[in-house]
Amino acid sequence: MGVMEHINIRSSQIGVEKKENCKFTTLQVLNLLMLFPFFVVKNASRYSNSSLSKLFNCDKDMFYRFMNDGNVKWRKLLYAMNLLLIKKISSSTTVHHDKPVCLIIDDTDAPKTGMTTELIGRIWSHVHQKSILGYKCLTMMLSDGVSQLFLDFSLHGEEGKDKQKVQGLTAKQRKARYTEDHEGQAVKE
Repeated sequence: MGVMEHINIRSSQIGVEKKENCKFTTLQVLNLLMLFPFFVVKNASRYSNSSLSKLFNCDKDMFYRFMNDGNVKWRKLLYAMNLLLIKKISSSTTVHHDKPVCLIIDDTDAPKTGMTTELIGRIWSHVHQKSILGYKCLTMMLSDGVSQLFLDFSLHGEEGKDKQKVQGLTAKQRKARYTEDHEGQAVKE
């Protein structure tokens, strides 16, 4: 579980310490989540059938609770990891190149199939040239021609042109979406 040792992320940067009813610390849960791609675990619901679950016995709910915890400072964590990665890359790179450093901003479609997602709506897909159900994922990356760093992201909906169908949905469809009251749940930085 020494993945994070190389980029020196501390539990305090995550924003939450260990939960009393959980056998893993928040840092260990984050480490496990970061190992998912290396063990071909697509998401938390597929964890229990993976080879990783045989090494670290826990339930998928632990990951869902961690990812849904409003006290986790995701943006602060992402910035801290990027800062450390930039330092590591620049200190370990011996070959200098003349490629320009570029800031890449992209609005990628995040298509969804179900209406039980919070604030789901219809978006215009420039790829498919039609309206699809989902979100726009606005991403910002830094590329030096050799490596790419994922700097920031946000999910957005589109209001749409038709005032009767806000976000491309009828009033009945908007009412059927999953909703949760987030009053007082804002993360304090």
